[in-house]
Amino acid sequence: MSPAVLKTLALIAALSGSAVCMQITIPFPNINVTVGQSATLNATYVSSSPIGKDLFITWNFLEHYSQTTKPVFVIEGGNYSAAGNFKNRVTPSTTPGVATIVISNMQPRDTGTYSVTVYNQLDISASPGQIQLTVLAPPSTPHCSLLGAVKTGHRLSLKCYAETGMPRPSYSWNKLSDGVLSPTPPGMGDGGIIAAAIIAAILVAIIIVVIVWMVVIRKKKKEKLAGTEMKSMTQEKEAAVPAQAAPATESLLAAQPAQANEYSDHHEEHVIFATSENGEMDGENTPAVA
Repeated sequence: MSPAVLKTLALIAALSGSAVCMQITIPFPNINVTVGQSATLNATYVSSSPIGKDLFITWNFLEHYSQTTKPVFVIEGGNYSAAGNFKNRVTPSTTPGVATIVISNMQPRDTGTYSVTVYNQLDISASPGQIQLTVLAPPSTPHCSLLGAVKTGHRLSLKCYAETGMPRPSYSWNKLSDGVLSPTPPGMGDGGIIAAAIIAAILVAIIIVVIVWMVVIRKKKKEKLAGTEMKSMTQEKEAAVPAQAAPATESLLAAQPAQANEYSDHHEEHVIFATSENGEMDGENTPAVA
């Protein structure tokens, strides 16, 4: 039966009130082992039902470095199986009521929290049993480096770290002068570096704000100057239009009488000509129209 089905049945039994909480006991919740040795994870449980094929025991592992959960070992119906890096390394106990496992060849990556859960028919563990396991390993050869220019007044950064080692190694810096070791000044520690980084970040932020403010001010000045020039040009154009229109008006007025005179003369000649043609009818003594 799969773990999901067992959990579902246990949940239904718990809701119906027919389930019994199984008690898991962890005698040693914290274990330290040396790299390469075996680790024994002791766990016992008490079930109200007979131990049979429905027994399900699972061990999981929360890795210390990556904080990811990985399966370790599963016992289901008398069958055993290990997973991942734990294959061929886990030996379970065959004693009823005992969920102990032994893991061989422990490595630094095996440091973390191990949890065990037990299901037996309608009996379920209220909470998993947990063991904090630490694989002790000496630190590897440290990698040290120097960053910065070795000049008077310049800041240097000295870094040193080890790829492996449990517990994690810590470092302290000393100055060797004339064969005598002395602790580094307080300003040369991590606190000084952090303070310098904070001050530098604040200065950069101030510079950025000042630059943005200057750009905005210049843009506003340009817009204001452009608006002023546009207004002046508009006023000049409005002032120039009446001055140019006045001579045109005068020319038009001056030209209109001349056209009227021409029209009158032409009309006069036409009337005289008409009178002349009708002279025989009206008489040749008909006066001309002045």
